[in-house]
Amino acid sequence: MFAHVRPAAARLRPLNLSLICFKPRFNSTGIGSQLGPRRAVVYNENGNPAEVARVVSSTDPVLLRDEDVLVRFLAAPINPSDLNVIEGKYPMRPEPIHEFGASSDGPGIFVGGHEGVAVVVKTGPLVDGPPTKPERRFRVGDWVLMRKPQTGTWTNWKVVPMRELRRIDRTKKTESKVTEAFAATLMVNSLTSLGLMTDISPIPGWHSYILQNGANSAVGQAIIQTAKQMGIKTINFVRDRPDYPQLKQYLMDLGADHVFTYDELLDRSFKKTFESLRTPPVKACRHAFNCIGGPTVAAMAALLDKNGHLISYGGMSKQPIILPVGLQIFKNLTAHGYWHSHTWEMIGQKEQDNRIARMVAWKELGRWKDPEHEELVLKGDDEEATGILREGLKRVQEGNIRKKVLIKWASPKDS
Repeated sequence: MFAHVRPAAARLRPLNLSLICFKPRFNSTGIGSQLGPRRAVVYNENGNPAEVARVVSSTDPVLLRDEDVLVRFLAAPINPSDLNVIEGKYPMRPEPIHEFGASSDGPGIFVGGHEGVAVVVKTGPLVDGPPTKPERRFRVGDWVLMRKPQTGTWTNWKVVPMRELRRIDRTKKTESKVTEAFAATLMVNSLTSLGLMTDISPIPGWHSYILQNGANSAVGQAIIQTAKQMGIKTINFVRDRPDYPQLKQYLMDLGADHVFTYDELLDRSFKKTFESLRTPPVKACRHAFNCIGGPTVAAMAALLDKNGHLISYGGMSKQPIILPVGLQIFKNLTAHGYWHSHTWEMIGQKEQDNRIARMVAWKELGRWKDPEHEELVLKGDDEEATGILREGLKRVQEGNIRKKVLIKWASPKDS
């Protein structure tokens, strides 16, 4: 007997195209006239940022997967932590990539940048999610932030998984008060100020006082504005300088209640000055924020009420903190450290989104001013752009720029 064999045509089934998951490829030169070659600030090894960081370009093919988003960066700041990462002095480092000519079997290279704002240029086929889940929907033209730290924002454009993006919900795009400078510095500087106010020891209500050194830093300016929104008064300390009167007025315009120099803070007579400021309805003064280190920290701590909190989130002077033991024994002073990147991961996505929305709402209502800033536009070929970059990094390291520096990329036709 012979087994029954079905004809070949009968064994074939129709191909269901809807079950195929297409992963379109495009070439960076193909996007071409719109975005041009991919460019980024990279480094192979730790060292002086003004010596090891460089600009590179690539026209290698790029893969856009189903849930990927192609974004073009509008601006990305140079923060002190960015420089510390390149120097190898920061406890977190970015993941190495094997792009921009880096060998696939080698150690890879690193792209600089912790935060920045980008605009959606193209989306994968599954990015436009169901209406019941608006958080999964990204549209061309949306402004977005990076959810993860150290994702390499010093680049002109890149492909990012949808889950790693957070849309900025502007009111009306043509009328929104949300600016590139505000959005680019939101994730680190602005949200650090909100975390300092809420995560360690909540500040007791309206008309309380807080103290801070480094008040002219980006986070210091954000603390002033956050405190103003929360009804909290600020006493701010800065280094004396030739333009101190102008700086003091600038901080007062931001919302500072009082501004003094470090020399005034360290003078023995300042305690009387401080007590004279605490007129009703001022309540407690139990919080001091430190980003400098050195002798100003103990001087601020001595002004705090009993059960006070000294919270350090930086140490720009690289000087140690020395606290008299009496403050801890007789005034029950507690010293804390605050690392925003770590805390940000711990609070969860829902609370992250709530804080971002809160900041954006303040900006849309006209209650938040952009940080003073200047643009570092990287243009020309890689050698010219590297020269511009390194000169900018050198100025930031030397403290010759009081403003926040934002990295921007020249359009292809201008490079």
